[in-house]
Amino acid sequence: MVCDKDNVGSAKSIRNNGGVLENEIIVDGVVEQRYWIELAE
Repeated sequence: MVCDKDNVGSAKSIRNNGGVLENEIIVDGVVEQRYWIELAE
């Protein structure tokens, strides 16, 4: 999952659902955070 670094609400929701921050990248001048989450089968 991806969200803008300044989108605190989305980042918190992702982390609360098991998201693990992989890295931060810059896309069109905006810092984006990339998270891994485990999906149930």
